[in-house]
Amino acid sequence: MNPSVNDTARTGELAALELVAEDIRSMKIRGAGRIARAASEALSALARDYHGGSYEGLLEALRSGARTLMGTRPTAVSLRNALLMTLSNAELAPDLGSLRAEVMERSSRFVTGSLSAVDRIARNGKVLIDAGSRVMTHCNSDAALSLIEAAFTDGRVNGVIATESRPWRQGHLTVRRLASKGMPVTLIVDSASNSLMAEVGAVVIGADTITADGHLVNKIGTSMVALAARNAGVPVIVCAETYKFSMWAKKGSDVVIEDRGPEEVADPLSSSDLPGVSFLNPVFDITPPDHITHIVTEDGIISPRDAASVIERMAAMMFEGGNAGPASGYWFEGL
Repeated sequence: MNPSVNDTARTGELAALELVAEDIRSMKIRGAGRIARAASEALSALARDYHGGSYEGLLEALRSGARTLMGTRPTAVSLRNALLMTLSNAELAPDLGSLRAEVMERSSRFVTGSLSAVDRIARNGKVLIDAGSRVMTHCNSDAALSLIEAAFTDGRVNGVIATESRPWRQGHLTVRRLASKGMPVTLIVDSASNSLMAEVGAVVIGADTITADGHLVNKIGTSMVALAARNAGVPVIVCAETYKFSMWAKKGSDVVIEDRGPEEVADPLSSSDLPGVSFLNPVFDITPPDHITHIVTEDGIISPRDAASVIERMAAMMFEGGNAGPASGYWFEGL
């Protein structure tokens, strides 16, 4: 029998998850790690608050919720991996209570591990910054900023140049955070990154997706910054939790880049103020591995060429030694 989720929807569990999905879709919740944790926690809350009496009903509700969450930001693999790390093999639980507990435990483990990974990346990667360096960053990555802050504490960073990161201006979040730590920080428009590259000793950035061949998918403008750094001989350090590596993308062109609406580009005008003008608003771009010096993960520092080995280890952990349960395709369908 294919159970209906109507009993769940009526009691509000899926409605609560929809609110989280809308916050992700509207970018009230943004940043790959924050999105991943919010999605995992939404599934955990759905399992916890499910009032139906049916094991099959909870399975279907979780599957429906996962599809809803996945549809919010389809490019970043962190979201997909978070959903699968929360749900994979949970379908093997023998009864309703066990299923509920399994999803909640997996979510707790993922969220705790995600937060711990950021601290470990900072510790692992700060040694890559030469003492007394000024660094450049793009967008607003918790992992990248944590590394910069750790390097600042150790006297390795003496200042930061942060790009505005249009169109959402995530750079404003970055400079507020760094300035609050007492760090000298300068905000620039994105297009000034090349002109100022000679003033920095390293570029430190985050990641939304890393493909098996080491391509980086990240905030639009990242490839421009990385190209300028390569031309200037400045190392590019990418900070990426292992759940940001993709099992589904062998190369950069395998990743479908999200395109958002025209109003974000037209701002502070409206698209209607510019009649006859078309708009493109790609959220991410793709940086080739040759433009990346190091990738720092919670497990250590690797070359972009080692990305496939990270993916192999992640898949083995996700499926408990590589043995996916017989019903694991239940979650993959639609994700």
